[in-house]
Amino acid sequence: MRIAAICAATVVGLAVMAGGTVVAQDAAPAASVPAADAGQVAYDAGKYKDALKIWTPRAEAGDAVAQAGLGLLYHNGEGVHKDYAKAFKWYQLAAEQGNAFAQWHLGGLYNRGEGVATDQATATL
Repeated sequence: MRIAAICAATVVGLAVMAGGTVVAQDAAPAASVPAADAGQVAYDAGKYKDALKIWTPRAEAGDAVAQAGLGLLYHNGEGVHKDYAKAFKWYQLAAEQGNAFAQWHLGGLYNRGEGVATDQATATL
């Protein structure tokens, strides 16, 4: 497996034009979440167990946004026990489908050795 763009966002900050001045900011790219995503709405409201119930069947069916959401829940231990191996699994599945949010977080896991052996070369692809 080749993860072509994992963490391009970790080494490339977001440049924002503000009054002619370029301000660089390192930040995760916004998740590509549909506005009507009930899982995201539950997550944003702090209803992590509800988000888990909504995202799990979608993630298992291959939905990259739901996979990235499950990765986030397991990564942060929100509504579930923190489990870096499960976070890695879900981020990887979403990242392979081009989800930039998951790619950014997957690179962080490689960088810190959370749920996977530390691999700086892969973390900065």
